Amino acid sequence: MHSFPERVHVRRNTHLAYTRINRRFAENLFHLLRPDDIVWVNYVHLVLVGNELRRLGWTGKTGFFLHVPFPPPEIFAVLPSAAQLLAGLAAYDLVGFQTENDLFNFTRTS
Repeated sequence: MHSFPERVHVRRNTHLAYTRINRRFAENLFHLLRPDDIVWVNYVHLVLVGNELRRLGWTGKTGFFLHVPFPPPEIFAVLPSAAQLLAGLAAYDLVGFQTENDLFNFTRTS
C-alpha cells in the first residue's frame, strides 16, 4: 500500500495467515453483534473482516477507513491478493480514504 513494490515479498503462508486472522476476527465479532449494531473497521490488516462477516450472514451496516495511502493501480496489481482485497473492500457499505488521490487510485483500480 505504501508504493514500494520492490520491497514486496509475498509468501503463500503469510497470505494464508492474513486470511485466517481476518476470518477468526470476524467469527469472534459475529457472535457479539446485535441487529442494530454498526461495524466500523479502521485497520489495514483487517480489510477482509467485512467480507468474512457477510459470509457468516451479517446483514448489518459496515464501514472501513483506510488509514494508509491507496496506491496507483499498477502498484496495487503487484499484490497476488489484489482481487481478494478489492472484494474485501467491496463488502463494506462505506469505505473512507485519507485523500482524494487515494479515492482516485481506488476507483481506477476497481
